[in-house]
Amino acid sequence: MMESRTIGDVTVVTTGPELNANVAPRARQFLEDLINGGVTKVVVDLSPLAFIDSAGLGSLISAVKTARAKGGDVRLCCLSQEVRTIFELTRLSKVFRMYADPDSAVMSFPRE
Repeated sequence: MMESRTIGDVTVVTTGPELNANVAPRARQFLEDLINGGVTKVVVDLSPLAFIDSAGLGSLISAVKTARAKGGDVRLCCLSQEVRTIFELTRLSKVFRMYADPDSAVMSFPRE
């Protein structure tokens, strides 16, 4: 489902091929556990993602709200054109900062 790795003080989470109603509750819990465990700088790598629905979007929105409440952020990278279009149509492209690759997303966070 979701895997994570750490680059400096940023945690990069890679999704599976789908982020839908079946997977979203586990994804939401995974991200919430990370953030509530003290991780405030999160990059979600969407490169494997082929399909996302409203439940999947909700899991990402929940994570970004929680992270921002704790002084952090959730940033996205590697969106396919189809997935990017969904973020644009729902205006979530104004909520999330999006990057071409994980390195750019990681480097966008301020260094401590």
